[in-house]
Parts: sequence; structure tokens; C-alpha cells
Amino acid sequence: MEVYNWILGQIVIDILMALVLFWFIFSHSRKKGSENNLEEEFRRSESILSEMREITLDLEKNLEEKRELSNRILQQLDEYLKRAENSRREIQKIAKDYGSDLTNSSGTLTDTEKTRDSIKALQKKGLSKVEISQHLGVSLGEIDLLLRLQM
Repeated sequence: MEVYNWILGQIVIDILMALVLFWFIFSHSRKKGSENNLEEEFRRSESILSEMREITLDLEKNLEEKRELSNRILQQLDEYLKRAENSRREIQKIAKDYGSDLTNSSGTLTDTEKTRDSIKALQKKGLSKVEISQHLGVSLGEIDLLLRLQM
């Protein structure tokens, strides 16, 4: 689940809990009761609000942990990509020493950099990821990955 879905879910839960609380207070204020009963209802309301705050804090903590984990994974992927590119360069050097030329291979780092630059330019023009994917002939997943790696 994406971060935005968690935030939206949290907002919906908060709104629902607030509506339940207002309904609870409104329905009990219409009833005639003793002052002690009213104080007890307010204590219950405060207890519910306290539990809501605890749940909200837990959700925020989980969301932050997921953000940190996602960032670490993306950093590791970027490091692996750099290592792979370095390995590719070394293989090319070795191949040149033996008389073979691997410079025509597809998927080089410069191609990736050109694709990233194209994605950035098209994104600045206001194109969606789907439109960019169709325009460049690149999969939507690759566009997502390249956009995440440039953060």
C-alpha cells in the first residue's frame, strides 16, 4: 500500500471517529440524566479520543518505518545499479583487451541517463506516467523505478 493510501485511510478513520463521538455526545445530551451520568459520558468520550490518538500515533510510526524501509531499499538498488555498471565497464575493458567490442550492447548507463532525462523533460511538460511510457516505449514499471531512483 502506498503512503498516500495510508494517509487517506488515517484521515477517513479520524473523521469517522469524530462523527461517532459527535453522535454519541449529541444523542446523550438529548436524554435527561443526572450530572454524574453526563460526566461519565464525557470521561468515556475522552477515553475514546485517547485511544484514537494512540492508534493514530501507531499508524504514523508504522508509516514512518515503511518510508525509511522504502528509502533504504531504493538506496540499495541504486548502489547495486552502480556496481553493475562498474562491472559492465570492467567487462568492456577486458573484452577490448581481447579484441572484442561490446560498446554496441543495449541498456548502457548512458541510455539509462538519456531515458531519465527524457522522463524528467516529459514530466515537466505535464505528461502522466502512462503518456510518458507510451511516448518513450518504456514500461510503466521502468518509469516508476527510474523516477524513484532519481530522488
